[in-house]
Amino acid sequence: MKRLLNQQPKPDQDELPALPRTPKTCFQSQISLDEWIKRVPELVSSPSAQRFQSMAKGTKIILARADIQRVEHTLLQQRVSQQAKQRLRSRKRISAGGALLASEARAKIEAKE
Repeated sequence: MKRLLNQQPKPDQDELPALPRTPKTCFQSQISLDEWIKRVPELVSSPSAQRFQSMAKGTKIILARADIQRVEHTLLQQRVSQQAKQRLRSRKRISAGGALLASEARAKIEAKE
């Protein structure tokens, strides 16, 4: 029984390569762009290659900026959620429970300060 569990089917050598996928992140887009940068200049004329190189350079810059903005946004969201938690925890308690008149509350606050 143990032998059967350890044996895994061998992949066929004739399997087709995986279909290209649409990039979902900036990092995946940068990797795809690098791959195209390696392939395209050899296939096109020199004026088109120059235009492609210019477009690729601009796209890399835009992707890098987008990645930085995403990281900054994530950090900002974390900071906002932490501040919201701190606000909930930092409420002043002036009474242990029960009814409390406004005048008694003011007196207790002044006594604490």
